[in-house]
Amino acid sequence: MKVEKSLCTHYKIRPNSYRADIFIVQEGEAQAFSLNVISEFGNWDTFWGAPGPNLSQFLISLEMDYVMNRLNANKAKFKRFWEIIWLVFIEELKKEI
Repeated sequence: MKVEKSLCTHYKIRPNSYRADIFIVQEGEAQAFSLNVISEFGNWDTFWGAPGPNLSQFLISLEMDYVMNRLNANKAKFKRFWEIIWLVFIEELKKEI
């Protein structure tokens, strides 16, 4: 049995009366990571094996349809999530670069 510990970054996003938690879990020394979203618009997760050397820049560069398809999300709910939550998240990532 093997147990590993990973680094997790938790973004609590609370614009107006909305709530979302976005977790980025980095997989060991590799650049791979998982993205987990818990929100009132839906709960989604996905894994990227090779996003490149800068995780923030990678996430900032993504387009809505790509992320929606990657998370297998309902289009109507995800569009609201993108406009209300994701864009706030992206602005925070831009500050970290």
